[in-house]
Amino acid sequence: MHPVLFSLGETPIHAYGFLIAVALILGWILSLAFARADKLPADQLGTGYVFAVGAGLLAGRAMWLFSNREQYEGALSLIQLQAGGLSGFGGVLTGLIVAGVYCQNKKIPPWAWLDCAAPAFLLGVVLERLGAFLAGADFGAYVDPDFFLAVQFPADSPVYDVQRRQLTGLRMALDRSLPVHPSQLYAAAAAAVGVGLSLVIRARRQYSGQVALFAMGFYAAVRYLIEDPFRYDVTPELAGPITLGHLTGVVVIGVVIGVHFTRRTKLAEAPASVVQWTGGPWTPGAEEPAKSGKKKKKSGKKKSGAKKSGAKKSAAKSADAKKTDAKKTD
Repeated sequence: MHPVLFSLGETPIHAYGFLIAVALILGWILSLAFARADKLPADQLGTGYVFAVGAGLLAGRAMWLFSNREQYEGALSLIQLQAGGLSGFGGVLTGLIVAGVYCQNKKIPPWAWLDCAAPAFLLGVVLERLGAFLAGADFGAYVDPDFFLAVQFPADSPVYDVQRRQLTGLRMALDRSLPVHPSQLYAAAAAAVGVGLSLVIRARRQYSGQVALFAMGFYAAVRYLIEDPFRYDVTPELAGPITLGHLTGVVVIGVVIGVHFTRRTKLAEAPASVVQWTGGPWTPGAEEPAKSGKKKKKSGKKKSGAKKSGAKKSAAKSADAKKTDAKKTD
């Protein structure tokens, strides 16, 4: 645990906030670079990125505060991005909706843009989970001390405070917590694998949206099927060992698979409609060649017309010359 990375004068720079900022900047750079490579209008999509990310963070914070109303301390609470104070799934869903509406308004293919943002999103998950680990937030459940990945947090950490109140039957040291699963690192490592896989899929994609669908399904699996079972605040049980997290993850993955086959069917029927990274009317400068082509055609018509009129004049001159010769002969 290392909640404060460094200080600027008397201002502490918190690990979680710093890594979130790094994630947003890298996400901006990476997604817009992919947008340019896919012949999308990066200048317009840069604005859309800000709208989608801002709405996602605000919605994620608002949903978390709704579930933890005791933490609400006025409107300023909405813009305090503290570790463990965001609803991840709610924020992601809101960001997707805002991005889709923005693209539709600008007549840019939403799936094409989401394919560009997908690797950056998974990279953001890696950095956010590392920030949560350094801050001691979203920590794991108690684990046997002999477990080779077990970690312990200092006495001033949220982990220690929760264990002191809830695990009253276990003897705790004065300077550190009991061993727990590093659930944040499990999620970060899995998301890092997802970044690499998303780049591979992007290089071999068959239709626009394939990278985005993978990222959404992979995130659901990481959050609810890999990380959630090891967290101390595991989602509520629904039936036996099945939790709300399990159900959420399975539903999201099921939707992703359904959309995947729908897009594959569309690819077979009308390939041009789902292969959108090769350019289209949304591509910067796409209209200019068409206009110049029209001008060339018009000028070509003028030239051909001039040739015809020149030919007529030369024919008339030759006819006059013949008449003159005939008169001389007479």
